[in-house]
Amino acid sequence: MNVHTPETHTAPTSSATGDLVVNAALGGLRLHIFDEEVRLPATIYLMPFSAPEGSIRFPEGRSPSMNVLLFDIDGTLIDAGGAGQAAMEGALAEEFGARGPVSGISTAGRTDRAIAVDLFRFHQVELSDDHWSRYLKSYFRLLPDSLKTQSGRILPGVIPLLERLSQRDDVLLGLLTGNFAEGAKLKLTHYGLADHFRLGGYGDLHLDRDDVARAALCAAKDHHPELSPDRVWVIGDTPSDIRCARAIGAKVLAVTTGIFSTTELEPHQPDLLLTDLSEPERWLQTVGLI
Repeated sequence: MNVHTPETHTAPTSSATGDLVVNAALGGLRLHIFDEEVRLPATIYLMPFSAPEGSIRFPEGRSPSMNVLLFDIDGTLIDAGGAGQAAMEGALAEEFGARGPVSGISTAGRTDRAIAVDLFRFHQVELSDDHWSRYLKSYFRLLPDSLKTQSGRILPGVIPLLERLSQRDDVLLGLLTGNFAEGAKLKLTHYGLADHFRLGGYGDLHLDRDDVARAALCAAKDHHPELSPDRVWVIGDTPSDIRCARAIGAKVLAVTTGIFSTTELEPHQPDLLLTDLSEPERWLQTVGLI
């Protein structure tokens, strides 16, 4: 596939995902893919949002024992205080007049795409290209203010752990999140965490988190082709995080900083289960980093 910069160019494809548009903006490549399953456009950032503009290669000198650590965001790194949900509901109200209580739609461990599709259907809003584009623009515009007004926080141990891991040349930090890529960027930038992460799998394209995990693994292998699955860890707070890690053959560190308790997470058999990230030594020893 040919990638042109800096303007947007459209190139037809014969893949199952349909029409493909590639552009370079804000220091990263973006794919716009028409999703055949839900008939909506989608956007995914191919490049890490923290990379310098024009950077398209991971630094040379990669260690053969590179450890890839893929972090979930909400409930694992931060508690956004419901900022994302408030911005989603605000976007639906602003663009389509869809207001009122919502019931029967779970959010924990799901992709933003899956949640938004369910919200569209709940409010009987047509899933069209134009509606989806309007929704995303409104959501991304409202999210920064929502983050400022909601009572969110960085979860225990996150800052010292990320700072510690970022200093190592045998660790590649990434994201495995259900957030839209732009939503992930806005949340992590708000809390000052964005610069720690070099790649990720996001919730722009997929309804199933397992597919997000596969995308994150592909991104990691782009940087480190010889990566072994036993060197990949997923860090998350939901059963979905554990399940999607198993889908790519990765190991799992589960934490109880989200809505799921130890009793609820244990049956899903994570490799390690901690209350939070404030005392990570046992995990770091298991990974082989101490």
